[in-house]
Amino acid sequence: MKSISRVTSFTLATLLGVVFFISILNISYILYRKVKKSDVERSLAQICSYVSEKIFELYESTKNRGLLPKENESILLGEVQLNLPQTIFGDAYEVILISPSEIWIEQKGASGVEEASSPKVVVRSGEISVECSLINLEAGLQGRSHGGGKLSYYRYNFNGTIKDKVVLNDEKILVDVKVVS
Repeated sequence: MKSISRVTSFTLATLLGVVFFISILNISYILYRKVKKSDVERSLAQICSYVSEKIFELYESTKNRGLLPKENESILLGEVQLNLPQTIFGDAYEVILISPSEIWIEQKGASGVEEASSPKVVVRSGEISVECSLINLEAGLQGRSHGGGKLSYYRYNFNGTIKDKVVLNDEKILVDVKVVS
């Protein structure tokens, strides 16, 4: 009988040790994920702020140039390189420049969500996303990047309407969506 209770005690102690060890590992992993998420959010916010600053620097330095493009042509007014990391904590990320069109504003309004109708920089990695609104920017935004790249400032004339656009990386077509049928 004594040996059975020793075996039972040893088994019970081993099981409790394993449960305790697994619990410690689980808690450590949960803390690691929370810290990593916080660090990724902070890094994404820094990248968003950096790209926004570079957009405004490019905008302020080029918006008052008196160059006017011919009908249905565009002119490159300025460029600036972006020093962005290729990854954040080993994870890929992307930077997206968004200009709200009338369609986008209508869709947001129809859903009952109030949304500012200003251009945005969106930086996302996995399920984490950070947005920076660019208030008082009178130029459209377009493009995306997966780390690095350049910002280009274009002025274009589409059927007599002159518009400015900041483009991330080498977009071949400047796009403004007005109507979807």
